[in-house]
Amino acid sequence: MQPTTTTQTKKIPVKNPYQRTVNIKSGLFILAVLIVFGFVMYTQFIVERLREDSRHIVKIYTQMIARIGMEDENTEYSFVFDEIIRRIDFPIINTDPYGEPSSWRNIPDIPSDSNRPHHIEQIRAILAGMDADNEPIPILYENTVLGYIHYDTDTRIIKEIEWLPFIQIGIVGAFILL
Repeated sequence: MQPTTTTQTKKIPVKNPYQRTVNIKSGLFILAVLIVFGFVMYTQFIVERLREDSRHIVKIYTQMIARIGMEDENTEYSFVFDEIIRRIDFPIINTDPYGEPSSWRNIPDIPSDSNRPHHIEQIRAILAGMDADNEPIPILYENTVLGYIHYDTDTRIIKEIEWLPFIQIGIVGAFILL
């Protein structure tokens, strides 16, 4: 008699094609998140470098204005302010020794030649924010403070670049949802 053998059929697990699709989508989602994170971090790095360059340029301009004030006590600062700062695009405010704004440039929604009380109040509020970020540079003449130059290092371009990755993420997100 022959021995009987029982053959067991080995079940080979069949992968669900849906599971494979979910894994690919999950991997692509994680990759997309990493790319977005990298893009945001790189953009912020560039913005910080631009801010540092801008801060350096602003300090050179403001020190130049302060030195002009050292040469002559009777210098008309608003004229000097306008002539030197005409081509730059960062916000800057010139104040008297007591902190009262006398001239300004590149302040959004406030004309440089305005003397309206509500504009002066807005300038004072902006001035406080500038002083929190950057120490004002004194205009001296023979150890007497004739005024201060207050400045902000964020130009319009820096602010626009700072928002760029978030705008792009929103557009891509809207496109994906559609």
